[in-house]
Amino acid sequence: MTVSANMASGADDAATPVALSAPLDGLRLIEASAGTGKTWTLSGLYLRLILERGLNPESILTVTFTKAATAELRDRIRARLQQMQDLIEGRGTEADSLCQALLARLPDRDLALRRLRAALRGIDQAAIYTIHAFCQRVLSDRAFSSGMVFQNDIVPDVGELRRQIVLDFWRRRIAPSTASQHVPPALFLGWLESHGLDVDALARWAASLATRPRLHIRPAPVPLDLKEPIAAFVAHRQRAADVFAQQRDAFTQWLATAPGLKRASYRAGDVAKRLNDIAHYFAQPDVIALPKKAESLLPEALSRNSTGDPPTHAVLDALASLDAAARQLQQQFARAWRSLRLDLLVYLRDELPLRLQARREQSYDDLLLGLQRALHGERGETLADELRQQYPAAMIDEFQDTDPLQWDIVRRIWADGVAAGQPLCAFLVGDPKQAIYSFRGADIHAYLQARQACGHRHALTENQRSVSGYLQALNHLYEACDDPFLNPDIQYQPVVASLRRKPALIDGGLVEPSPLRLMALLSDDGKPLSNGAGERWASTTTAAEIADLLRRAADGKLEYDGRPLRAGDIAVLVRSHFQSRQLRDELARLGIGCAEQASDNVWASTEAEDLERLLSAVASPHRGGTLRAALLGRFWGWTLPRVIATEQQEGAWDQLLGEFDHYRMLWRDRGFMRMLRELLRRRGVIERLAALDDGERSLTNLFHLAELLQAERHRLHGIEAQLRWLAQCRRDALGNRAEESQLRLESDAGLVQVLTIHASKGLEYPVVFLPYLWSGKDRQADEDLIAYHDADGALCIDADPDDIDAIRAQALDESRAEDLRLAYVALTRAKNRCYLFTGDFSSRPLSAVGHLLHSRGEPTSACLQQLAQAPGDVIRYQAAPTAQRRAAHHDDPARLDSRTLQRPIPAAQIVTSYTGLSRQIDEPLAEAMPDHDQHPSSAEPAPLRIARSPGGGRFSFPRGAAPGTCLHAVLERIDLSADPVSWRAVAEAQLRASGMPAEWADELCQWLAEVALAPLTCPSSGKPLQLSQVDPQRRLIELAFHLPLCQADIARVVMLAREHGLQVSPLAPARLDGYLRGFIDLVFEHQGRWYVADYKSNWLGDSVAEYDADAVSAAMDDGDYHLQYLLYTVALHRWLKWRIDGYHYERDMGGVLYLFLRGIDSQGLGIYASRPPLALVSAIDRLLAGEQEPV
Repeated sequence: MTVSANMASGADDAATPVALSAPLDGLRLIEASAGTGKTWTLSGLYLRLILERGLNPESILTVTFTKAATAELRDRIRARLQQMQDLIEGRGTEADSLCQALLARLPDRDLALRRLRAALRGIDQAAIYTIHAFCQRVLSDRAFSSGMVFQNDIVPDVGELRRQIVLDFWRRRIAPSTASQHVPPALFLGWLESHGLDVDALARWAASLATRPRLHIRPAPVPLDLKEPIAAFVAHRQRAADVFAQQRDAFTQWLATAPGLKRASYRAGDVAKRLNDIAHYFAQPDVIALPKKAESLLPEALSRNSTGDPPTHAVLDALASLDAAARQLQQQFARAWRSLRLDLLVYLRDELPLRLQARREQSYDDLLLGLQRALHGERGETLADELRQQYPAAMIDEFQDTDPLQWDIVRRIWADGVAAGQPLCAFLVGDPKQAIYSFRGADIHAYLQARQACGHRHALTENQRSVSGYLQALNHLYEACDDPFLNPDIQYQPVVASLRRKPALIDGGLVEPSPLRLMALLSDDGKPLSNGAGERWASTTTAAEIADLLRRAADGKLEYDGRPLRAGDIAVLVRSHFQSRQLRDELARLGIGCAEQASDNVWASTEAEDLERLLSAVASPHRGGTLRAALLGRFWGWTLPRVIATEQQEGAWDQLLGEFDHYRMLWRDRGFMRMLRELLRRRGVIERLAALDDGERSLTNLFHLAELLQAERHRLHGIEAQLRWLAQCRRDALGNRAEESQLRLESDAGLVQVLTIHASKGLEYPVVFLPYLWSGKDRQADEDLIAYHDADGALCIDADPDDIDAIRAQALDESRAEDLRLAYVALTRAKNRCYLFTGDFSSRPLSAVGHLLHSRGEPTSACLQQLAQAPGDVIRYQAAPTAQRRAAHHDDPARLDSRTLQRPIPAAQIVTSYTGLSRQIDEPLAEAMPDHDQHPSSAEPAPLRIARSPGGGRFSFPRGAAPGTCLHAVLERIDLSADPVSWRAVAEAQLRASGMPAEWADELCQWLAEVALAPLTCPSSGKPLQLSQVDPQRRLIELAFHLPLCQADIARVVMLAREHGLQVSPLAPARLDGYLRGFIDLVFEHQGRWYVADYKSNWLGDSVAEYDADAVSAAMDDGDYHLQYLLYTVALHRWLKWRIDGYHYERDMGGVLYLFLRGIDSQGLGIYASRPPLALVSAIDRLLAGEQEPV
């Protein structure tokens, strides 16, 4: 029987369900534990409101969470009304106990029948809404009094518009010119970049708090004046640079002879490298902190590594003073970054509604805010009275997921009306133990405030879902924990099984043996096990247990409801997409298919990730590892050996690149869907996916994603915009509530269900596995702005908190409390059996399982053995034999034997680059990227200069990686033979994208026009040419190349270059196998000859005279650019041999041009021109191929 308790005024009749016993008046809270028949109770109360209060469906407001839930609830209410009508008319044979009880106490059956018939006729007009639909209905019906426009489109997801606002904020507040704000872009942007903070990181942070409209910022953010700390740092840096330049040699000698210094820590070679690092640091004006390795030359480090008196030297004092100033400036920048982010929250809060209003659109939050403001406005009391008259009864479902706005609306209409003595009835139905949607804006504190306001509270404690033994196990588990939800206001109330028959799980002839199974992995040596080892064990053990269950079911030893247990009866609940994929792979290894629903949102699916990889490769097949990643995805379906074999096969990789280029052009010219259809057809993707165990799910998700992307084609112009939108949707998947992105279910019922705990809410399964609840994380550990609830339950962020550690601890407790509620949801999905995993893992203390099972600090084994002593053998404890990965279960152990390796393992192949070679990097698969704005590594430190505002010409243009990339991006996108006026839009766009003010556009175009017209001397013929004379159809931009390396002797390449008079730094002897990968800025053909051009934005001085032949030659030496252009020449030499019949180097190769853009003028300064001799190029070509050059 359902137990009902009125917790405010004494106990109700324990034998009478709440649906019959609760009075139909006042503000009442019904707390419905999981599986206790909440919808049954709601429909029963609805029936009583029709029969006993004489209300019609249009006057009973029923609010639930989703559109699908409203449809289901409407059907359940309709069925209950029909049952009651049939029972009164004598046709009812299946009426439940509630209808029978109501029939017995009806005073007038004829009146009841008339009311039921009227209600059934009007059920399609019943006021059953989502909370947002209700707000929209009220505001639309009362447009004049509420101030709402009559026709506004509702935007389910404002993520893209929010991102646009963040981008605008970034451009205006963070990356403008120095004339418009306190923070110089060169320093501040450099600091942001060094901490991985960019506009995307800012947008993600803002999105994480965007669902909290009632967030209080304390105090209001105040802009920081950074002029003084910046000026102090600049002064310290300039002094240190001067001292270092003047006394570097003396300091080097002092280090070599300083008494008491530990020589092992300060070898001459190491010291020279650290001094070079410091010199390079002084040449980079946008870097604040000293190089990490250079910290060993600070006084504190020298004192630790020396005996005797503390060492003293002018350079030491200057570096120590600079280091202190740098640290102080970084602290100020951190405060500025906090202030800017809080400014952004305020700006978003104000700007988003304005932009939506301008577009005649509204978000879901706008609907709530609009009604709340109307209820508190000048005509608020009148509006509230009108709504009370229209809806004298209300039932608010899933109320544990309320927020301060929703509760304020309910309070203003019904709670205030009840307090004023009006004849109203409002039921708030929820379960605080299942409040798990804080990421969507739900606030458990708002629910607890509502609970205090309710004069009457009822509890549903008769479980309709699970078998008695499992409920006894849960009761024992929660009663053994002192504070199971880390909140004294949320307690576990024991539940009992209803008398309704439930399908039984019969295992080996025993009915429901040990329905709760505790699986544990113990440490052999008492040390915590790594999370990685734990996840691998949990995945393999779960898959093996599922395989064992299905095998025993096939043997007739395991039955559910009189039939063998099926795969579709089993669910595995996970927390993340990664865990879902891990489970899927383990199940697939054992030949078990699964329906992977890692989220109820298609953007969080594996297919969404694979589609992004595939489309990224289509958009940029020549960049980085995008093509390889796409080939290894499910859609293309290649294995790693096949990818490697294709790369090694002559011409095959180029053919593949050509195919992807074709798809890219098709996408650009004919649209996304046309391109995708051809790719799927040409590569047989549909047929291959359909043959997989979960192929139908994959195809459903793929077509769903394609449909969503196609639907945005009119709003998203161009490949880049569509890709960015897709990536944004994937990032925001967990918080995306748009119903068009909800996962579409096909025929998944026959497969093992793998889904997130959030997606499982409201569902139930005979057997449930919980492999990862032991994994915990402190999500606030590295945050400096933390949202937390104050003593009054208000959500706050402190701009400059006095005790950040206390706030971080409170936020951690709130996060752990929600994890415990999430664990409750997971545990209550099981009907017959649940497998709960734990172990001696390093992250367990922060997890839900860590608190629920191990809060008393006892050893894992003792704690679990004590739980297993529960009466009735309802809990079983099973420990893994060792801390090693458990092998998957097989009938024949011999199958686990591995084959003996008969040949040596070949050395790993690498993919390296010029940068990798020059920096002695030989890691496998090291990526090559365009070398924009390389700086000499050993140049004399330039005087410290901060980038100025537009107006100073090319020499004041910002320096650093971002400006260099900007220059390259502009040059890639403009036609140097066209009118410079046409370049302006490109220049502005790239300046903004690089975080620089668009005001530079005019000067940048003028500068590049001078570059285009400058005379470039042909290395081969000596004749002048101009870039403006190059036919746009005869140039290749950012030409990517892969040079195969076969035992390539790199040290010998350097020696050959030196023998030909070129200055090239020595490289460590090595023979490399793999590929040399790179990008050439510009390859062009002019008057029958082919040229390599490389743009350099290096700063060599403040006048054209400082870019003469000697200065440019020195920069070529310092940057090791000779090695670079030799490799580029070899790459072009091979490329031309493959593409020009009768190719001849002396006739067809024009040479290389290195263009130092800041110094190029009409006199030919700023240019390095050369054509390496054929003998040198041929020798290097042979060396890279593993051949020896002729003696």
